[in-house]
Amino acid sequence: DVHPLPRIDDTLDKLAGSKFFSSIDLASGYFQVEIEEADKEKTAFVTPDGHYEFN
Repeated sequence: DVHPLPRIDDTLDKLAGSKFFSSIDLASGYFQVEIEEADKEKTAFVTPDGHYEFN
């Protein structure tokens, strides 16, 4: 299944007029989230160095 990332300008438009805006450290927190076995293939990506999936 394809899961495209939202466009940043669309996301910022949705935030316009919001009373609250928060941020989190995704770089540190991302690897702390467990991924269901069936969903690991959705994390796959390809680089010139090879094919990768997160465990």
